[in-house]
Amino acid sequence: MSLSYCAIDFETANWFRGSPCAVGLVKVVDGAVVDARRYLMRPPKGYDEFDEFNISLHGITPEMVRHEPRFAQRLPEILAFADGLPFVAHNAAFDIGVIRDACDVSDLVWPRLSYACTLVLSRVTWASCPTRFRGSPRQPGYRSTDVPIGQFERRWERSPPPERSRL
Repeated sequence: MSLSYCAIDFETANWFRGSPCAVGLVKVVDGAVVDARRYLMRPPKGYDEFDEFNISLHGITPEMVRHEPRFAQRLPEILAFADGLPFVAHNAAFDIGVIRDACDVSDLVWPRLSYACTLVLSRVTWASCPTRFRGSPRQPGYRSTDVPIGQFERRWERSPPPERSRL
């Protein structure tokens, strides 16, 4: 059995899943990491406001993505990097939802994707463990490819509506 996949982790500019501003990708072939990429991008037009809350989580600001391509131009690069491998994400409902929602608001057809969710797999594997894991909090300047694959992320409580910065 081959253990080959592409780990994926999106960051969003605001509360809307369809507002990707960065993605980290790690390609694993036959159980070995063979490549990793990090792409910044501007969220789709009309969904490109940055919430201070999100900025505090990942450290990505409107200025950092100002000259980057929008999601619609980055998606082909993301898919080409994966090269047909299934995507694996911790909470794939979020990360695959980012692709779907961003495609919807960008008037793109959803790509056909195979994927697995390590959150679901971990809950099935460790059913006797508590349902809420506490991991390392994200620090300012966090990059998606900084976190080892499979590390549990800290759950953040939503604060009052944050201020917004616009591209």
